[in-house]
Amino acid sequence: MMKNLSSPLSLLLQLAILVLLGIIAWNRIDPGTPLDDEPYVAVLLTGGTAYYGKVERATRDYLILNDTYYIRRGQNNETGETTNVLIKRGQELHGPTGMIIPIVNIQFVEPVAPDSQIGKKLRGDE
Repeated sequence: MMKNLSSPLSLLLQLAILVLLGIIAWNRIDPGTPLDDEPYVAVLLTGGTAYYGKVERATRDYLILNDTYYIRRGQNNETGETTNVLIKRGQELHGPTGMIIPIVNIQFVEPVAPDSQIGKKLRGDE
């Protein structure tokens, strides 16, 4: 004798299992997990460019950074020495106030240690 699989109790159990699986999947891909207690993060893009800033918000599709910096490499004409200068974004012609970076363009995100060279410069200690 076959049981009726479409009974109300069976349908309720199937629905509960689907909701539970949905909650588990949602929590596994939710990018809202804090990176660390450090205020600044380093974001390396797939093209090799790195930005440093404060995460305003992270969604499944975008990472929104504020107070953003990047490193400009140059060369001293007199000594031939390579120099790295930390540049604050916003000085460009369009005056950006933040960055909206598509997640697909991000290779990785790391917290910036406050006692690192970049961390000290971002906090204005150097």
